[in-house]
Amino acid sequence: MPQTLDLGIALDGGRIAFRPGEVVVGRVYRSTPLLSPAATLTISLHGRAKAKAVEKKGKRIEYRSRVDLISSEKSLQTLFSGPLHIAVGEAGDAKQWSFEMRIPAHVDPDAVKSEALKQGLYSPTGDESISQHALPASFHVQSLRNEAFVEYYLEANLEAQRQESSLSWTARIPIQVHEFRPGPPLTDNQLTIKAIPFSIRSQRLLPNMEDCQLTASQKFKKLINASSIPALCFELEVTLPTILQIGTKPIPFQLRVVPDMEKSSEVLRGVPQTITLASMKLELENLYQVQCRGMFSNIAAAWTTDTDLMCGRYLFHRSDTYEIPYSEELPIDLGEKVRLQVLNERGPSTEENYITPDIEAPNMRLTHRLKWEIKFEIARETMRASGSKVVRLLPPIEEGGEEYAKPPPETDQQDEWIKPPHESDLDDFLLLT
Repeated sequence: MPQTLDLGIALDGGRIAFRPGEVVVGRVYRSTPLLSPAATLTISLHGRAKAKAVEKKGKRIEYRSRVDLISSEKSLQTLFSGPLHIAVGEAGDAKQWSFEMRIPAHVDPDAVKSEALKQGLYSPTGDESISQHALPASFHVQSLRNEAFVEYYLEANLEAQRQESSLSWTARIPIQVHEFRPGPPLTDNQLTIKAIPFSIRSQRLLPNMEDCQLTASQKFKKLINASSIPALCFELEVTLPTILQIGTKPIPFQLRVVPDMEKSSEVLRGVPQTITLASMKLELENLYQVQCRGMFSNIAAAWTTDTDLMCGRYLFHRSDTYEIPYSEELPIDLGEKVRLQVLNERGPSTEENYITPDIEAPNMRLTHRLKWEIKFEIARETMRASGSKVVRLLPPIEEGGEEYAKPPPETDQQDEWIKPPHESDLDDFLLLT
């Protein structure tokens, strides 16, 4: 333990990451000499959501917001009060005071309202709805101009009277609040089906013509979409989840093709077709939204980043051929086939793949969208389909330290930005209201 600090905080076991509702156990210590007839030592828990939005209209203007999530006054504990004497070289050990601090499971409505009214920010209506809002996890993200983070820390304060003067010392230690979802792992992804219409004209749709070489006349007729060329109309049914959970469970992603024989050429009725998957790409889009109080109105900003779920790279290195079921067959679940998962990859080489579940605080929001794109082949023709779906991303259930959120920045002011992600056009997204 350091022996030269005026005041310090140490947590038992060196642990700094906790779940909401857990108890933080530690001690406050002082190693340097002190003689005071009246001293008071307190410790409190702090939590806040901070955001920054930047406007550039001729010149760069920064707007900031800060909303408390925990009432530090309610968490305040007095560890010592009275005369205090720490002698010089006192057995080589620091003076220590033990404490236990429980992390609340929900946001404190009094803390939110006291700041939200000043900032003019979004806040749930009524004390009951605020108190039911789960405490958001530690979180930090920034783009070229905007920033959002949720931070928690313990703060100890020692005030002492000495020679008709008052002195004070403050110590802080950041802690991380881990995402937490009570209950068993997610079993129902609440699937939804999207049907995309397609049509194709080709002589190769006919039986025994799949691999034939077309004559010049046939190529010309196909080029002008002549009515004599057989036409197949169908719908590509894509089944997507609306709820996901970080963990090892595969993401459902199901495909099948349903022919529309009323619109197709009669000669193709009852003719089976072979449809193969050529490529597949899935990404998880992270939409960040922040809101700050401007001079006359609230200032909102939003930006996105994409996380590749790596299935495209997986398929590229495999020799398997996946056929998309045709007609009334059951769909193929490609998520199960390729073990498509939402995982948090930690480490210097995979930092960009760290995935944070949904976050919502009075002045910021993080939501997710599952984006997909496939190419498939039918009658030696390549067709493309793509789309996206808003999904709710839940935190993992598994115990362990690998899922802890990134720590918040150490200071409020950060002039040196990290390399920012690519910013997309966000006109179609709904900002906080």
